[in-house]
Amino acid sequence: MNIEGMKTMERGGFLDNLIEEFGSKRVYENEKLIFDVTEMIEILMEDKKINKSKLAQLLSVSISNVSQMLNGTKNMTLRTVSDILFHLDERMLVSHEQLYLESEIFDYVAAPLEKESYSVCPNTFNTPKLTGDSKHKQAA
Repeated sequence: MNIEGMKTMERGGFLDNLIEEFGSKRVYENEKLIFDVTEMIEILMEDKKINKSKLAQLLSVSISNVSQMLNGTKNMTLRTVSDILFHLDERMLVSHEQLYLESEIFDYVAAPLEKESYSVCPNTFNTPKLTGDSKHKQAA
């Protein structure tokens, strides 16, 4: 969204767009996690020279079931991921990182709209943010 569009958009419309953008981000994060886990499993299978047929046998499931899990069309539970890694003599370590700072995203929503005071807010998917800091001001 450009700055001109931002100025003319009603606050309710902006919030709807923000919610829609976060919904898209949520779907992206879902797909990224599925991709990362399945890619890790496929690399481990290749390194250990275990094909889908052998993994299916170890898990007591069909080859098509393994294929569906690894191509992301069948949702794997944490137990399934753990079982797969167990048969590959591996263990998953879990960590996390913050996607964004909520206060940075919503501070500018509550602030009154001011002319020529928009800047890009870090960690908020390039969403404009109001700021009084002159180094961030840019002409509209």
